[in-house]
Formats: sequence, C-alpha cells, structure tokens
Amino acid sequence: MSRRQTTRRTVAVACLGKLLGAIGPARVFGLSWTESRALGLLMNTRGLTALINRNVAVQLHVLDTQMFTMTVIMAL
Repeated sequence: MSRRQTTRRTVAVACLGKLLGAIGPARVFGLSWTESRALGLLMNTRGLTALINRNVAVQLHVLDTQMFTMTVIMAL
C-alpha cells in the first residue's frame, strides 16, 4: 500500500469516527437525524480549524516539526 493510500484511509477513518462519534450521542439525547448529522459534520470542520492553527504555529516557529506531528495526530 502506498503512502497516499495510507493517508487517504487514515483521513477517512478519522472523519468517519468524528461523524459517528457525534451522531450516536446526539441521537441518544434526542436530536433528529438531520441535526445529529449536522453536528457530526461540524466536528470535522473543528478538526480542520485546529490543523490550520497548527500550520500557522509551525510557520511562526512556535511549534517544531515533532510537536506539530504529535498535535496533528491528536487532531485527527
């Protein structure tokens, strides 16, 4: 398996995990399917915002590459 395929699968699993991880509890607490799905999609945008912040921190030399890598893995 190539690195590109591994990256795509990792991102897909991370996105699906956020989506399902938000839909389940939302449904338990009485939200509709539409509201639950919207909440799951918003969780993915939250992760994207975190990645943008980390990229800026690297460019400003606030984070080194090792710390950047660790925080990106946590964001996924």
